[in-house]
Parts: sequence; structure tokens; C-alpha cells
Amino acid sequence: MINFHNPRPHEIIQKPDLCCAANVAIEDQRRGIDYGGSLENLAVRMGLYINANYKDMYGPELQKRALPSGDAQIGMTFESFENSERLKNIVKGSGLEAEAYRLSRIVGSLDGVVQPTFEMIQSVGSFLTNNLKAGNGITINYRLEPFTGREDGHYVSLFAYDDTTNEVYVCDPSPHSPEYWKEGLNKFITGMLPIWKEDDGKKRERGLIVLSGPMLKNKENPNKIRRLLKNIKTYVPINARVRIYPAHPEERSRPYQPIESRE
Repeated sequence: MINFHNPRPHEIIQKPDLCCAANVAIEDQRRGIDYGGSLENLAVRMGLYINANYKDMYGPELQKRALPSGDAQIGMTFESFENSERLKNIVKGSGLEAEAYRLSRIVGSLDGVVQPTFEMIQSVGSFLTNNLKAGNGITINYRLEPFTGREDGHYVSLFAYDDTTNEVYVCDPSPHSPEYWKEGLNKFITGMLPIWKEDDGKKRERGLIVLSGPMLKNKENPNKIRRLLKNIKTYVPINARVRIYPAHPEERSRPYQPIESRE
């Protein structure tokens, strides 16, 4: 059975290193919360860092947060969601609550684990299903090696989970990926395992961010969402996807329309 979010998440295209901010904005937008319309302002509030090689793409506030290429702090580390002060800024003014779940918090000790086990897939699958049923947004933080071979991390938003096939459906803010794609849960778990060396040479465990809070009463036609899910393909990177980054500082993906009917 496929459990899915309703309303569904809609893509917000990111600039380099802003995938974490984009996913918070995606969840805000799904709930009818105004994140301000500017990923750059949201990224500054969240405390994200950018790669100095790309700083000319950003406004002055984010340019102040540029780090040399290769610094492990570029973007936003999973550990930042475990920092109470950083967390306050991440959800400030949104009405949301956020909680970080390292992979080991869900499946137990990872000592000696180099690939997902059946039990791990079952545990994480149940975690995804339960949060989807509760309407909680989930941002997945993982390494890209199992998917593309790239040696860096990424954040995507959970859209749906098939507990029969163990396929994960996500909404991806990257301009080099489809808006929606699916992949086996085993790959995501592999990308969260502490087996990949970061830029500083250390191995870090990744995990899931659960975002909860006020939800919209207005829902989409569930049959329409089911038809969409049937057409979502397994992940394939898109190197030639045509996207134009909006100029800073107003990086609006779509006009914000406040919705007052919340539960």
C-alpha cells in the first residue's frame, strides 16, 4: 500500500548548497505557511553556509556566509538540527516543530553495519508510514554516492512510501533532478550510514528530520495524487534540465497565497 501526503509537496528550485532551506520551504508551502518567498533569507536565518566558488550567485547576506570549497560545513549539517539554538531559527515564526532522528535512533546500533539489513528496512519503513499517516513532513538527509557517485550530501522531502515494495517517493529541489522520483529504501539507508568520508575525512551518520505542526483542512483529490504516483519514475539524474535561478534577493518559486482554513 502506498501512503502519501495530501496536500502533496511542490518543488521549490534551489541554488547550490540551499537544498536544506528549500526542503523547509517546501514543507511550509505544503501547509500554507509563508516562508517569506526568499530561500536566501530563509537560509541566512537557518545559518546555512555556501561555497565561496558560487558566492556571486547570492545576495550580500549569504555572501558573508561563504566558506572555502571542501569545507564540511557548507550547506547545513544534520547535526545542526540537533542544536537547540539552531533549531529555533530553523522553525522560527512558522508554527512548526522539528525533531532530528539519526538513523541509529530508529534502527539501533550501527556498529559494523555497512549495508542495510531486512530489519533496518522494516524499522525505517514503519517510521515513514507512521509519520505519513500523522501528516508529518519528513526531510531525508543522505549521501549521494549510492545514487550518483557524487561525494556530497543532499536533502529531499518525502512524498509517499510503498510499504509493499519499500519504494520511497520524494520531492527534490535540485535543478538536476526530476520534481518527483522514487528509489528503494535500501539506497536511502545506505546513504545515511556512517560509511562515507566527508570533506574533513570523517564519517558521519545522517538521518531524517520530522516537521510537524498546523495542517491545512483543504485537501487535494486523492485519486489525482494516486495517478501522479503511478507515473513517477525511478531516479535518474538530469544533467541537461533547463532551469533559471531567480535573481536574489526575492527568490520566489510561486506566489504565496495564504490559506486561513487550518486544523
